[in-house]
Amino acid sequence: DSFTDQGLGLADVVDAGLAKAVGVSNFSLEEVRQVHAALASRGIPLASNQVEYSILRQLPDTNGLKAGCEALGVKILAYSPLAMGRLTGKYSASNEPKGNRGFGAVPMRDLEPLLATLREIGVRHGASPAQVALAWVVAKGAVPLAGAKNAEQASQNAGALKVNLTAQEVAQLSSMGRAGGTSNWQHG
Repeated sequence: DSFTDQGLGLADVVDAGLAKAVGVSNFSLEEVRQVHAALASRGIPLASNQVEYSILRQLPDTNGLKAGCEALGVKILAYSPLAMGRLTGKYSASNEPKGNRGFGAVPMRDLEPLLATLREIGVRHGASPAQVALAWVVAKGAVPLAGAKNAEQASQNAGALKVNLTAQEVAQLSSMGRAGGTSNWQHG
């Protein structure tokens, strides 16, 4: 089926009262535009596009996806905003993350300068590196969807909302990050 058909199917879901809002995940800008237009033809907004977005995957910025979604009123929901723990400060070159952590897969030795900067900015704001990384996502206009394995991590994540980065800090972190890429299922 086409993305237009998918959009019309989502409109049917809203019209049936099964959802109040609808979104998509991992859609490219062209795919978002098609679904958005189909929904708009029925008077229904496309609420969100959930994509991998972090300091280590800025592709939605560099490929125009984020700007295009913003122009359409579609909010970016950022999954893996901490790059599967790489941006928390928990790991280092001598303590690599274990297991399969595909998102933000960058060797920790290559991230040491970025992690040092996250710590430095964190000191200025009374925040952890993870809170600074999440605050970067918020400052960029996206909603971070950070995982939490326990109440302490959830509380730490929520604390990021109190961190207001300067434009200079956002630019500095952006310049130290990565563009990232796509996959057979990540179009955006």
